[in-house]
Amino acid sequence: MKHIQFVAVLLLATLGMKAAPADLARGEVTFTALTKAKAVKAGAAFEVELKYKIAPGWHIGPSESKKTIPTKLEWSLPRGVKVADVKWPELNYFGNPPGYQGVIIVTARLAVGKDHDSGAQLKVGVRSSWQVCKGICKLGEATQLVKLTVK
Repeated sequence: MKHIQFVAVLLLATLGMKAAPADLARGEVTFTALTKAKAVKAGAAFEVELKYKIAPGWHIGPSESKKTIPTKLEWSLPRGVKVADVKWPELNYFGNPPGYQGVIIVTARLAVGKDHDSGAQLKVGVRSSWQVCKGICKLGEATQLVKLTVK
């Protein structure tokens, strides 16, 4: 089997193509973002639910960790929109190191500035990166976009 993998990598290199790194996650975690709000008033807040669906037997690290690569969120926000609060659930995987398994929901509360005009479109982007482990560890990431209208 190793011989076949070596030949495949050699063939790809000969054709000028790169093989995908073996340490990148491929479907072990599905990350989605959604909001129940379709519209929000200027000066008000709304919530975004960030859902991680982790494949059976795999786990990801918490948002703050010294023993593993933490799960991170990076926001791309329109002018006047701020992240007010992010609530992570209690850890549900107690291996070494602890983290999350199964399905978890992270809730983010975002505040919209008072200076937005009615009808304005807001596009909120969020990128998450994580380390997913099951005997071996892989890096993963995904980006989601949530759209709302200012009332």
